[in-house]
Amino acid sequence: MPHAHPSGFPPPSQHGEGQALALREEEAFFPRIAGPGPAIRGKWRITGRRDLPVSMRPDPGGCRRTRTTELEHPACSSGAPASELFVLRPLQTTAVASMSSGYQSHRDQEVSPTGKKSRSGGLSYKGHRLHQDRDSATTGRNRDHEGSPTSKPSRYEIPSHKLGIAQILASLLGREQRKNMEELFIIHYAEVGLKGKNRAFFEKRLVQNIKQSLRGTGYAAVKRLHDRIQVQLEPHTAIPEIKKRLSRVMGIAHFELVCRTEKDMAAIKATALRQTEDKTFQTLKIETKRSDKTFPLTSPEISAEVGAYLIQHTGARADMHNPELLCRIEVSQNGAYLYTDKLPGSGGLPVGVSGKVLVMLSGGIDSPVAAWRMIKRGAKAVFIHFYSYPYTDKASLEKVMELSHILAESNYRSAVYLVPFADVQQAIVAGTPAPFRVLLYRRLMTRIAERVAALVDAEAIVTGESLAQVASQTLTNLRAIEAIAELPILRPLIGDDKAEIIAQAAQIGTFAVSTLPHQDCCSLFVPKHPATRASVTDLERAEAGLDIAALVESAMEGIERRVVTFSYG
Repeated sequence: MPHAHPSGFPPPSQHGEGQALALREEEAFFPRIAGPGPAIRGKWRITGRRDLPVSMRPDPGGCRRTRTTELEHPACSSGAPASELFVLRPLQTTAVASMSSGYQSHRDQEVSPTGKKSRSGGLSYKGHRLHQDRDSATTGRNRDHEGSPTSKPSRYEIPSHKLGIAQILASLLGREQRKNMEELFIIHYAEVGLKGKNRAFFEKRLVQNIKQSLRGTGYAAVKRLHDRIQVQLEPHTAIPEIKKRLSRVMGIAHFELVCRTEKDMAAIKATALRQTEDKTFQTLKIETKRSDKTFPLTSPEISAEVGAYLIQHTGARADMHNPELLCRIEVSQNGAYLYTDKLPGSGGLPVGVSGKVLVMLSGGIDSPVAAWRMIKRGAKAVFIHFYSYPYTDKASLEKVMELSHILAESNYRSAVYLVPFADVQQAIVAGTPAPFRVLLYRRLMTRIAERVAALVDAEAIVTGESLAQVASQTLTNLRAIEAIAELPILRPLIGDDKAEIIAQAAQIGTFAVSTLPHQDCCSLFVPKHPATRASVTDLERAEAGLDIAALVESAMEGIERRVVTFSYG
């Protein structure tokens, strides 16, 4: 039976058989722990340094030397199995613990692994992580009280015969975890940072768009800082979903999931070690930026000290040229930020800062890519689609709505104007020369698009035309088509090869939908030999017999407006 300890803890008999653990043999650095369960005897080795005093009550003393403390349960004589061996190492310059009620850990200390190249974290309490000692970690086996080998339990699973220690660890480690660490996203922009006096306008719009994209993910707040944006997280935020959504927000150059901790080397090193969890690497490098010049160490000194710490605890090697793991540290006025993965964004400018454009969306491969490029440049896209039902099926309508939905992930709430074009085409086929039909279709579409643009306050028309890709897109024909336009006609794909357009369509997720079979209105009544070098005079003469104003009004009367919003599954 264990005896009363000089530290002042009463003997276990005062607390009932099988209900208390007592300390004996060395100075007590942990209080008595009460809890039901089978008997457990465990050894806890406390490794300290002379420059790290620890104030304890009611047993004051300093953690000044390596010592071992045994935990023994009153029922140990019954032959209960022994617990595993753990190592605790204080990391902060000052630690204060209170033993007045229950278990109080050495605050701001962290348990470090001494096993073989362990890179995954264990159980933690108030900044502590518990790991198996070298005796069990290196062999991969544990032995019970009688010395028989048993398979090594999972770090978070303890066999039923050790339920007592499981309950103890649950009570000790489950209350507060990583109290001084906070996970958050840091978002960086590129072009926005080059703006002058209107930079705040761009930043505020980017923050607004980020909030809109992250709806439903459980984020806590989005804050605009001096040269970056911060996304604070709730404890159970869906981090993978946030990563996916941030990658689609226009205006973000790159972003990182970072750990923010105190500006203290012990905390920085502990956080850096945590960043290596669940990562496989043999070489590493530390890069440090120190914007807070009051921090006592320089950037190279921080990198050297943290690098040495990680090498000691992971067994990796330093590689300054081609490391498998790159850990970045930023020491700023309000804390130290650490991260290992820099995630790419879409770039460009926040949607809405460049005005509004009307995009002619055909349902093919090109026009959705053209729309995406304008959205990336900060333009808010409104879509217009011309269809020839009942001469063509409704597949083109369905495709356009699906493409609009895909683009709405970056464009947000999007309006789609559906224009019946069959009657206009009939009039053109009946009253104009065949070689000019497609060009006249395009001129009528442009006139109707300008009317819609006036309704939605769009400042330009966007098409998916690429120079010389088809007969109507020769330089001469493009000039003849836009001669009747009063608004600018923007052609983001004008110099791209078809292969480049296809590659980007696949990248943004529109290619699969665009390649579904459908009948395009411009392919209806296409002549065998279309004109490739029509002049403005040729087209004016060809459409002289048409009542242009009446055809435009007829199409405007049949317009249908639909609104599309993107929904995450």
